[in-house]
Order: sequence, then C-alpha cells, then structure tokens
Amino acid sequence: MTRTYTEEEVASIRIEERFVAYLVLSSANIKLAQQPVQYREARNRVAEIVRESQKYDDLTKERFASYLVMVDNCTPFNERPEKLNDAYTLVMKDILAPPKKDED
Repeated sequence: MTRTYTEEEVASIRIEERFVAYLVLSSANIKLAQQPVQYREARNRVAEIVRESQKYDDLTKERFASYLVMVDNCTPFNERPEKLNDAYTLVMKDILAPPKKDED
C-alpha cells in the first residue's frame, strides 16, 4: 500500500532530516555558522517549535535553547551541564517519536 504525504508532512520530514544533519555536522566540530543554510534554518525552526510549544514548561524550553547554543558552538558533550542534557533528551524523544495514529 502506497501512502501519499501532504505538503506539511513532507516539510516536517525535511526539517527533521536537516536537523539531524545539523547535529551530525556539529558532532564533527562544524559550527553552526559554517553549516549550509538549510541546516541552520532547520535548527532554528526546531528551536522555534519548541519555544512555541505548550507541552514544555519555560525552564525546559530555556534549557533546550541553551543546549542548542552549546551544540552550535561544538562544545564537547562532557562539558554540557546534565540539566541541559536532560531537557534536550526529553525534547528529542518527542521529536523522534513515531507519529501517533489518529483514532477513529
């Protein structure tokens, strides 16, 4: 069975893929400013989605944003505070979770 995706779903998939590419490049010590524009845009879009989300409290949003700045600057993982890492992990689990099926 072939599934047809909406334009919104395709855009979301692209953002997720580019966001992951941003993370991979950052782990290879390529700072955000040196990355292709589409990866910077995806990083900023994910940050915006989290910032606007009603799902997370302000502290989690702030910690996630701070963590992304550390990723932007290629701060070594062991130098990133655990509380920031916890917020990042929480949000990333939600981002990477499979979409929920609509129940009829």
